Amino acid sequence: MRFSVLAEGLVCSYSARMGEAEVLSLTSDSRKACEGALFICVGGMTVDGHAYAPEAYRRGCRLFVVERMLALPEDAMQCQVENSRLALADFARAFYAFPDRSLLLIGVTGTKGKTTVSSMAAQLLCRVGIKTGYIGSNGIIYGTHSEESANTTPESIELYRYFRRMVDDGVRAVVMEVSSQALYLGRVRGMSFPITLFTNLAVDHIGGNEHPTFEHYRQCKQSLFSDYGTECMIVNADDEASSFMRERTCARRILTYSLADGRADFYAEDLCRGSSVSHMGSRFSLAYQGKHFDAALSMPGEFNVSNALGALAIAKEVLARLACERTTEQLLCHLPSLCVSGRFETVPLFTDRAFVIDYAHNGYSLEALLMTLRTYAPKRLVCLVGSVGGRTYGRRREIAHALRLCDFAVITSDNPDKEEPMQIIREIASFCECPYIMIADRAEAIRYAVDNSREGDIVLLAGKGHERYQLIEGKRVPFCERELLLEAKNSMKKEAQARA
Repeated sequence: MRFSVLAEGLVCSYSARMGEAEVLSLTSDSRKACEGALFICVGGMTVDGHAYAPEAYRRGCRLFVVERMLALPEDAMQCQVENSRLALADFARAFYAFPDRSLLLIGVTGTKGKTTVSSMAAQLLCRVGIKTGYIGSNGIIYGTHSEESANTTPESIELYRYFRRMVDDGVRAVVMEVSSQALYLGRVRGMSFPITLFTNLAVDHIGGNEHPTFEHYRQCKQSLFSDYGTECMIVNADDEASSFMRERTCARRILTYSLADGRADFYAEDLCRGSSVSHMGSRFSLAYQGKHFDAALSMPGEFNVSNALGALAIAKEVLARLACERTTEQLLCHLPSLCVSGRFETVPLFTDRAFVIDYAHNGYSLEALLMTLRTYAPKRLVCLVGSVGGRTYGRRREIAHALRLCDFAVITSDNPDKEEPMQIIREIASFCECPYIMIADRAEAIRYAVDNSREGDIVLLAGKGHERYQLIEGKRVPFCERELLLEAKNSMKKEAQARA
């Protein structure tokens, strides 16, 4: 594609020679630059892409999008824009031939529940015959394709590339987690989300390289409902921030879901939780359009019933827009089989105790999770937890405060990155109100938790969830909690056999 075609309609300045140049690929990563590539110099939170332009040039790239003209060799051609991050989205959308126009995009935002609601909605739609993609914390999933994503909402250049692949694969709808950072940084620029959903709001992602204030954080969230073509907004009526989110919405229709307000469009009543640590699912009655339906969910906790209501609301709206007739009963029959990796995921190690993996990585979500687990009356509630390095330092006190709900805590590492792990652990421990042990190596901590578990225990592994790595010194080291739990159990079994 000629550069002039790619840049059509954009506010930018470039030479006639550059306009005639052929663009074979796009990248903002100098390591992926090559001959025929257009390298877009994006200013990041910690690094500036302009500094890597010489490296891209050495790799054969001769086409550059910049915010300021650079001292590159004469055969390098530069297009100057006001904001290269926003230009990245504009160029990517044009390069991949506007694939978003062929997809029904559903955007889900909130502090908690984005992954569960989005995953459940995408699964439900697929189960009733609507080929649906998912993009979020648990990766990029469509058809038989599944891969990890570095961010909850990928960078714009990746999003448009995935959209093109999904369109080519016959996908009709995409349920996307839209993070506050994605809205802040323009990752979803150019996209229209006819259907949007708000889960809840709490203090998170404030400070460091994230949002400067809570007000900024919530305004970024709110922009999804006012600035991205929303036609139908779905709202968790039980969250007090829902009224703020609705204030500036451009939606013509607003649907609500609730566990407390019988006037909601989707209302769950007569909730019944599982009876023991080994059976922690939920049953409830769905009130919808004047009728009542029996519903069951394998995932425990009231918040997951709320998430299921949100997913059902999305599915019903998508089906209506695509003129696909499916009954409420047809959707509900699939609820018990839904599961979301790393979100209240139970790992069947023993029949007399429970091990749960969850992504809860702040005090708000951890406290809600521990309170739910308490309702199953475990003999002991044990929590293995840490906190990320290099950012959101306030989380450490909040996590420690939530641990008051535990009988015992194993304080360990969780993506320490370039910060000293024991420094993070000691900081959490300094605020901890329950008995605890400190183990820096998370794999060792998991073995300890399994070895020291008892009949009737619920052991929660919090913070990592779906992640299959540990971030250490800037590198992603392979790490899977489910596999480590199974290895620990096998080791226990072998040791018991050796003693027999």
